Amino acid sequence: HDPCACSGDPNDCAQVNWDVDDLSHFYMPGYNWYRAHEDLDLEVVALDLNKFMDGWNMTAKAHELKFSDCQWTPCAAACFGNADARADQAFDLF
Repeated sequence: HDPCACSGDPNDCAQVNWDVDDLSHFYMPGYNWYRAHEDLDLEVVALDLNKFMDGWNMTAKAHELKFSDCQWTPCAAACFGNADARADQAFDLF
């Protein structure tokens, strides 16, 4: 059980790994981040946009979109709030 959906702290998330040198796990230092790899002429961008999970539904209005998997968590209200906040943080990167 990963408490990430219910927590506002990325350190509570099973997949978050801040150590770029830890090759036993993939590098994911938070919900939203970017890292330039100058030697490869490449930038990696990761955005938590789970809020828009139901975006495939063309009849849904933007304000109606939500991370529908929150219904399966023990903290649906907190999960929806966290998904909203993480999406807002993603857009703040740009």
